[in-house]
Amino acid sequence: MLFNSVAFFAFAAAFFAAWPIVRKRRTARLATIALASLVFYGFWDPRYVLVLLGTGFADFSFGRLMVRYPTRKRWLLSLSLVVNLGALVSFKYATFFAASLDGLLAALGVPAHLGASVPPFLGVLPPGISFYTFQSMSYTIDVYRGRLEPTRSPLHFLAFISMFPQLVAGPIVRARDLLPALERPPTVPSSEARFAALGLIIFGYFKKVVIADNLAGSVEAVYGAADASSFLYWTATLMFAFQIYFDFSGYSDIARGLAGLMGYEFPLNFDHPYASGSFRELWQRWHISLSSWFRDYVYIPLGGSKRAPLRNLWITMLLSGLWHGASFTFLAWGAWHAAMLSLERVTRWPERLSTSALGRFAATLLVFLATLVGWVFFRAGTMGKALHVLRAMLTAIPVIDLGELSRLGAVGPTIFLLAGAIAEWLSTRADRGGSPSRRPAPAARRVLLPVGLACMICASIYLRGPGTAFIYFQF
Repeated sequence: MLFNSVAFFAFAAAFFAAWPIVRKRRTARLATIALASLVFYGFWDPRYVLVLLGTGFADFSFGRLMVRYPTRKRWLLSLSLVVNLGALVSFKYATFFAASLDGLLAALGVPAHLGASVPPFLGVLPPGISFYTFQSMSYTIDVYRGRLEPTRSPLHFLAFISMFPQLVAGPIVRARDLLPALERPPTVPSSEARFAALGLIIFGYFKKVVIADNLAGSVEAVYGAADASSFLYWTATLMFAFQIYFDFSGYSDIARGLAGLMGYEFPLNFDHPYASGSFRELWQRWHISLSSWFRDYVYIPLGGSKRAPLRNLWITMLLSGLWHGASFTFLAWGAWHAAMLSLERVTRWPERLSTSALGRFAATLLVFLATLVGWVFFRAGTMGKALHVLRAMLTAIPVIDLGELSRLGAVGPTIFLLAGAIAEWLSTRADRGGSPSRRPAPAARRVLLPVGLACMICASIYLRGPGTAFIYFQF
């Protein structure tokens, strides 16, 4: 079920009508969350609910068994990882591995048709499988480490693993944060908290349906064409950078707002990443719940910064790339970020450059341009296409040609690109505070904020782009 669909609005209305009635009673509360979440998830294809239930039941059982048989905790954790990663690999990578092996054998003169033998059921990726398997794995890993007491209630665990606001595209909420919160009745949101939650939801929809969806068509037109100029490729890549940011952060804002209306708090997932002055800072601001997951469960266990840090960094970033999908382009995207992070670690150029406001601006611009290069791999679809686009972008000086934009119907989306940049700049200033003398007076804020939200609602109705699924649903 898409957040930006009529079905979801009907679903949300029914859920929040029932929520005040059930929220105080533990069993009713957990059952309502679990049942509503399974309806939400099963709206795509009820068969994939079985995958969610299967991996969830396995991890719940492994957590309980770790307490009963502490001497076998390592084996039980290994089984948990096998179940979760096995489901993830089967659905996400089986076709890719089979096709790659077919190509390798064909190059060696051995005909093979392994790709055709993959069951059709595995050819369709269950929405959000990468998110809920990682969330579930964090539970068994933390139980193994002794940082979390396993829950005794299957219903409690099911509500945690399936909670609909963040089920399909995060943020990835850790078990040690969400399980205790689900155990007790949530605090009734104050009027200010409800207004803030509604503001997050409205801003999230604005980001998605007004900015991201209006940029999507032009990005597809340029990247889907056989060839384009350096100027068009730079423009389309810039548009994609804002499309994916507003699409994904918009989803996270809606998820956090829905949780806020329920009385729960989800962690911040995006903190104005394009304002970063280094790639390290970028990964502290972009998809924070995933980057911190890889830090805590991959990078640090490998040795972190204490033992072979560059090796650990490369392994972590390559795995992060593969997490996004079964494609060499995602692997290349992860490798590009690993290279940029390694360069920073060796040369420490961001710290040396950012000793002044002008130097900080220059570092931010350089990081953003390098990020755009990485986005080419993410968007291109194939390595051949990615290299073609990069060759055009980096071997010719981009010459502004409004005629090219007009022929591709990109003049209108360019306006939305500028609107997105302005919205991001304004929200960055609002979040960072700034000088108290420059902030609007409280009375003015009480007027300006509702007016701004009303304008976003109108824009979401009358200026929305062609409805599309959220980009990260495919991951």
